[in-house]
Formats: sequence, C-alpha cells, structure tokens
Amino acid sequence: EPIWGEFTLNPIREGDTVVGVACACRDITGRKSAENRIHSLNAELEDRVMERTSALLRTNDSLREEVLKNQELWALLMQRNMDFMASSTYARRIQNALFPARVMIGFFKDAACLSKPRNVVSGDFLWQHETDKHVFLAVADCTGHGIPGALMSILGNSLMNQVVVDSRVLEPKNVLSEMDKALKSLFTHHEGEAVNDGMDMAYITVDKSNMELSFAGALLRCNILRGDQLIQIGKPRIHMRG
Repeated sequence: EPIWGEFTLNPIREGDTVVGVACACRDITGRKSAENRIHSLNAELEDRVMERTSALLRTNDSLREEVLKNQELWALLMQRNMDFMASSTYARRIQNALFPARVMIGFFKDAACLSKPRNVVSGDFLWQHETDKHVFLAVADCTGHGIPGALMSILGNSLMNQVVVDSRVLEPKNVLSEMDKALKSLFTHHEGEAVNDGMDMAYITVDKSNMELSFAGALLRCNILRGDQLIQIGKPRIHMRG
C-alpha cells in the first residue's frame, strides 16, 4: 500500500542569505485513502444515477406510448359507444312504434302505459288489437335485457299478430298455447343444449257485448283494482319458451 506524506519546506536565512532548509513531514495516507474512497463512491453514485435516469427515461417513453395507446382506445370506445347509443336510440323509436298508441286502447278508461327500459331498448312489450266484438290486450316480459330482450319483444309482437289477427285464435288459453308452440318451432334445439329464451305474458279478451273478461297468464297475473279492492286472477306457472 502506498504511503502518502505531506512535506513542508521552509528556508533558513541568515540575513538575506539562505543557509539551509527546514523540512517538516506528516503522514496523510489516511486522509488520501478517504479522499480516494469519496471519489470512488461519487463515481459509483454518478454511474447509478445515470443508469437510473436512463431506466426512468425508458420507462417514461413506455408510459408515453401506453398513454397514447389508451387515448386512441378511449377515442375508439367513445366512438363505438356513440354509434351504439345512436343505433339503440333509433331502435327504441322503432320499438315504440310497435306499442299501441293511447288512443288505440281508449276502450279502457284512463288507460296508461309507462315504459322505462334499463338499456334504452326494452324486453317488455304491450300488444293490443280491437274488433267490433272484442278487445284483445297482452303485456309480456321477455327474457334478456337490452338488444336481446328487444328482439324477443319484436318477435313476440309479430307472433301475437299471427296467432290472434291472422289465425283468429281468440280464447286466451289457446292464444298462449299457440304462442308457446310458435316459440318452440322458431328456436333450433341442438342436441344436449337447452334453450330458455321466451317470455312471461298476461293476456285478456273482453267481449264487448256482455263486458265479459277472459284471462290467461304465463307467470303473470291479472290484477283488477275495483275501488279499494284488489282482485287477482289466475295462478300461472308456465313460462313460454323456445
């Protein structure tokens, strides 16, 4: 190991003449070793700082790329959501057009229909048909929400027209039976796979000549409010499904 020393030289004078030199020496090996250690640590620290800075810069570049990707994804999702909402809103207008207008159910005094779907379009539908002798009215709750439920409601509305208006099936229990058959025939059953798509329905027929009401229900009751008295008709247990 090297030994470091510090020397101090002072001239010895006699008058103006230098006659000798006084030399003083002290060991500074410890101090020099400490200085070297400090320099080494500083260099090591600088290397670590540079390495960490480079790593942070690389991480920052990666984060910037991720931020840009997320912004692009957000913009894409927003556009798709806007397109979906516009499409769903237009589908809601089409679905509303299938609901009978209030004037069409004017046979029932103070009739009203409130529809507040959870997902813009609804899986519920109201169907009505009137002839000179009868009034036919059905409310249904289809399986599914949103678009699947809305498609089922349009399908149910179409089937009601086929069964009651076109095929002239009038008896409520027969109407539900024909609806059940129609739904089963429309859905293709794969081997070993059960299909549970269908609807709950309450259906009434009113004979105008004697004001007689007939009812049939698939998991829905008929509730009649007469004054303060609530009358419930039917104990339905069958769910119409494909």
